Amino acid sequence: MPCRDYDDHGGSSNAAEVEKLRKQNDRLARVACRLGEAMEAGEKTEWLILKGDKASTEAAEWWLKHQAADKAAKDKETRAAIHRAKAAAEKERKMELKRKALSKLSDEELEALHALGLSRKDNK
Repeated sequence: MPCRDYDDHGGSSNAAEVEKLRKQNDRLARVACRLGEAMEAGEKTEWLILKGDKASTEAAEWWLKHQAADKAAKDKETRAAIHRAKAAAEKERKMELKRKALSKLSDEELEALHALGLSRKDNK
């Protein structure tokens, strides 16, 4: 899953919203710059908050918040995938029950079902 900015900025173009976005972009530029400097210097990200400067503190705070948002998004996708898998398994279970039930019917009973619009090939 690609990382992204999880903050909701809305779609407004009013002056207050533009100012809010400008401040957000400035903050992210400071964070990115500080992280880049830290990587070049071989620092570990957990040390950033110990530096005491605003950009380091912002970088550490943003990183922790971003990691939590990433985890939440991954967890949500995992839950959705589990739900889809369970739904598919339940659908397959029901189809198997239908196949077994239809296999027990005589040709005459199957013809009657077919006349009603149902047959062995139906997936309903």
